[in-house]
Amino acid sequence: MASTSEASNPGVILTELTRNIAPEVFERAFASMHEQHLALGNAPFEVKTPAQGAATTLWAGVVADAETIGGRYYEDCAIAAPLADDAVVSAFSAGVRPYALDPVGAEQLWIKCAELTGEA
Repeated sequence: MASTSEASNPGVILTELTRNIAPEVFERAFASMHEQHLALGNAPFEVKTPAQGAATTLWAGVVADAETIGGRYYEDCAIAAPLADDAVVSAFSAGVRPYALDPVGAEQLWIKCAELTGEA
């Protein structure tokens, strides 16, 4: 059985991860990213609940067909669509860059990681 890895984007969730950031700093950063998102013509962004954020990871690990999901990138309980190489994206954009799905690049990364960690 071949090993694969998956990547799951839970989305933006208000959790305790921001507890060490001053609220006004976080709010300014979020507002700036949201303005960029809107400037690209996207719909207003909505923050997810922790349960909504966990849903994609659970979907990929428990619900999705294991034969079709290996080596993919997931968001919103689905396999993410590849983006054009020249696509302009914001911090909230959906999709995945094609290089993130490149099996040759992935194999090279695994080899380098094994080399750097001493693990086979």
